[in-house]
Amino acid sequence: TTTNANCCVTCGNFSEFCTGHCGRITLFQSAARVSYFHVSLKILASLCISCGKLLLKDHPRIARLLKLGATGSYKRCVNEVSKLTSRVKVCPHDDCGTKQPDLWLRWENLIIRPVFYISKEEDFAHLPIITPNHLHCMLKFASPDTIRIFGFDPIFSPLEALMERVL
Repeated sequence: TTTNANCCVTCGNFSEFCTGHCGRITLFQSAARVSYFHVSLKILASLCISCGKLLLKDHPRIARLLKLGATGSYKRCVNEVSKLTSRVKVCPHDDCGTKQPDLWLRWENLIIRPVFYISKEEDFAHLPIITPNHLHCMLKFASPDTIRIFGFDPIFSPLEALMERVL
């Protein structure tokens, strides 16, 4: 409560008897969790910026990565997938084929920004518009197998938890 004349909405007491309550702030844009920022960058760089699928299709190491994801640490899994997908410049999935960012930058440890190098002016019109909410959706709609490949559990630790929506 802000004044003695108002009652607390949560407990119904006046300000002198209200013990205080935790607040909730809904953010306008998603923001990366600072403690997992480096992991978020590697995971987002391994997913297609348009369809959100893993940038490995029918790769011989996928079965091994799934096995490693079930038993290994998430850091090892993320590093392994990041190495395999770092050279992929176009989404390998038949229904997509989108050009991938050349570089992923971080800005003030809160926002992740993809960077495209453009050689011709007409390439600029075909670039996707990327917002923090778009990146959050990429992580949110990742398939359960993709989440397991990165060493996370789809039920208890989904990838969307790497981005903040509420403080």
